[in-house]
Amino acid sequence: MAKDITDALIKSVISLHDKFKHSHKKRLDEKPQERVWQGRGHSLSSVLEMETAKNLSELYPEYYFLVDYPISIYKRGKRLRTIYPDILVLKNFTPIKNDKCEVVAIIDLKIDLGYANMEYYREINDKKFSQKEKQIEEAELCKFNYIVGGYSEEEKRKNDEIGKLKAKMPGKGKLKKIFIICTKGNDHSRSEEIEGILKKKGYKVLFLLDDKNLHPNTLKEKGKDFKRHIQGKKTDIEKVFRGL
Repeated sequence: MAKDITDALIKSVISLHDKFKHSHKKRLDEKPQERVWQGRGHSLSSVLEMETAKNLSELYPEYYFLVDYPISIYKRGKRLRTIYPDILVLKNFTPIKNDKCEVVAIIDLKIDLGYANMEYYREINDKKFSQKEKQIEEAELCKFNYIVGGYSEEEKRKNDEIGKLKAKMPGKGKLKKIFIICTKGNDHSRSEEIEGILKKKGYKVLFLLDDKNLHPNTLKEKGKDFKRHIQGKKTDIEKVFRGL
């Protein structure tokens, strides 16, 4: 079990690193005997999301953590849009009667900024980023399915039995928004810019690995380096999560 928030994030990064190491080893070992070869590996961002949510849930037993859930947000009964937060943090949640359920925080995570859509964040062609953030701030309610992607008859029946789950949005200026980027490695000199953009939208931004030579996507064992570096950011980490 994680000792504190810093330890929880260390465990998440090391779990991600272990998955990357396994992927590298598999590609090195499989080619001689296999007739099907894989090029680019599948994204491991879901590992970072799930491990972070699980580690946080150990520290915050009063909260529920929805990972990669489509969330429809509403204002005065009108649906504004669907958002896809990496982690949605809820309190007073039950899947049966959730009248008192409230949204506490949104946590978004990225491994690095290599594939970040900077045109979206810079709003070069449109204002979709600002529009989304404004609607999140103004939303009064959100709704989501019990089972996401419930395509089988049994899953559909379960969703129908339970109905749409709901949570009250906290209101403008009260929603805690956290954006965690695992490493500044592979950032294409975007780190400072994107941090400034996100802070203007009310996000607390956290880079876990400031050293651009430290990246979890490596075959080399770097667990001790990651732990030492993230422990050095303990004060920043606690500041970002204060009040959660």
